[in-house]
Amino acid sequence: IARCRQQGIAVVLYNRVAPGEQACSVSCDHASANRDIAERLHRGGHRRFAFIAGAADAPVSQLRLQGFVQRLGELGVGEVAVVHGDLSYRSGHACMLELLARDVAFDAVVCANDDMALGAMDAARFDKLLRVPQDISIVGFDDVAAAERPPYRLTTVRQPVEDMARTVVRLLLERIADPGLPPVVTTMPGTLIVRASAHIAAD
Repeated sequence: IARCRQQGIAVVLYNRVAPGEQACSVSCDHASANRDIAERLHRGGHRRFAFIAGAADAPVSQLRLQGFVQRLGELGVGEVAVVHGDLSYRSGHACMLELLARDVAFDAVVCANDDMALGAMDAARFDKLLRVPQDISIVGFDDVAAAERPPYRLTTVRQPVEDMARTVVRLLLERIADPGLPPVVTTMPGTLIVRASAHIAAD
């Protein structure tokens, strides 16, 4: 980012954050979306939670984790079991088995993205013969195509992809025309898509 700035190249980050950088960015409000998930799961009766996160140094994944844990803390939930994966299906599968091998009870698992959520769901159902959502609720993030298919019916967050893309293009064109414009940080709300993988309270 700094090198682009030195060379007069306009930069707008799409669905990424760059802590400490003076850069334009447009992203989903990852923390707020996961605060909502925590709230809705808690109101749905869940009290023991786990989170399958991405890499510990991935800013977007950390925002999702922080929003979730922060809201649960406000609701009086003191501890959340956390494991880190690499955002892949295989990683989600392995992380769920790791969680289930721990001596920690949980009745809801939130994943940093849908691919890991699908892997986690299959690990719970087919490796450990748990029922989803009767025994354990699972929530993802992104609303990928497979999320709505009958084998999964995954509850997840849909990001405002088209609105974000339009805003990125607008900000970029504005800064190409006027390089002196200051950086702006734009966040847009995600939409919780409630399907069949979680016991979750109505909005």
